[in-house]
Amino acid sequence: IDTLKNPAYRAGALAAICDVNFGEGEWESVVEWSGKLLAAKPQPAQAARGLYQQGYAQYQLQQPDQAIAALAKIAALKAEPLWATRANYLLGECYNLKRQYDKAEAAFVAALPGLTGNDAAECTYRLGMTRFVLEKFKEAAADLSKYLDSAEDGKHATEAKLYIARAGLELGEFDTAEPVLKALAAGDGETGARSSLWLARVYTRRDSDYDTAAEVLGGAVSKFKDSSVANDLRFDYANALMARGEPDWRTALELLTAIKSSGKFAQMAEVLSQQAVCQHKLAEYEDSLKSNLAFLADFSDHPLAADANFMSAENLFQLNRLAEAEKAYAKFNSTNKDHANAKAAAFRLAQIRHDRGEWAECLA
Repeated sequence: IDTLKNPAYRAGALAAICDVNFGEGEWESVVEWSGKLLAAKPQPAQAARGLYQQGYAQYQLQQPDQAIAALAKIAALKAEPLWATRANYLLGECYNLKRQYDKAEAAFVAALPGLTGNDAAECTYRLGMTRFVLEKFKEAAADLSKYLDSAEDGKHATEAKLYIARAGLELGEFDTAEPVLKALAAGDGETGARSSLWLARVYTRRDSDYDTAAEVLGGAVSKFKDSSVANDLRFDYANALMARGEPDWRTALELLTAIKSSGKFAQMAEVLSQQAVCQHKLAEYEDSLKSNLAFLADFSDHPLAADANFMSAENLFQLNRLAEAEKAYAKFNSTNKDHANAKAAAFRLAQIRHDRGEWAECLA
């Protein structure tokens, strides 16, 4: 290549090397040789192709910032529209990696008019999923339905159905979402597990029907114990068992303990809090106290911290550690005057002082 003096020949040779590396998936080499091609100042058509190949390679190398920088230069070249279309689609993917979903949406919208067939269907699916993340649920459902119209048996068909149902759930269209989720939940694999989770949420959100939700989740916890949402199923099942007409505190506690033992869950604060509630309801006051103290040690700024402080005082009271309980109730009331349990804490303080014969303090 160094012996080629004619700029056009040199650019053509560099472009050919890029094509070979691109076809073989040698992404680092694509970045290297596309850089040399672009430095040679090729014609717009070659430059657009080289920038796309460079951006695609950087996307494959998990370098979205560099990919975006390359792809964003293509539109200004005013080369064949195909390259701008491909660039916009890939920009959408890159922006999704960076969680810049508004930019991803705009990129997919820009790409769609230039796409046909399977490419158009794929872009429509990506657009619908992006809009779901943006909480544009009505638009997301429309996009995903359009995808299914063109790819009823496509590779994303099951996922599209799940997210159409989830969009319906978020829009309050429970009766529409329920049969779709019920059918998907009867299946296997990750989709079945996630569909079970959201089917149960249809019942709790629509009717506060925790009994039916518990039935769905109980079966799902056993069936999908190895799924990626196994702990989500356990957590929702525990909550349903705690909230239903006849609570099952023991089973709920076992589920929460299993989640805690796994060490991996986004709502671990809530797990500890609910664990303490179950232990308290089961009159396991020492264990409940330990759970509350563990919660407060790790999540002192959590919105449930006040509840944990009150329950700690209650546990101390039930354990007849009255001097400690008195201090705990007093501290709780001094910092949580508007809390729902403020009157209960004041009553407990009066009760403790009454038992000591401190009549004046009871009236205070």
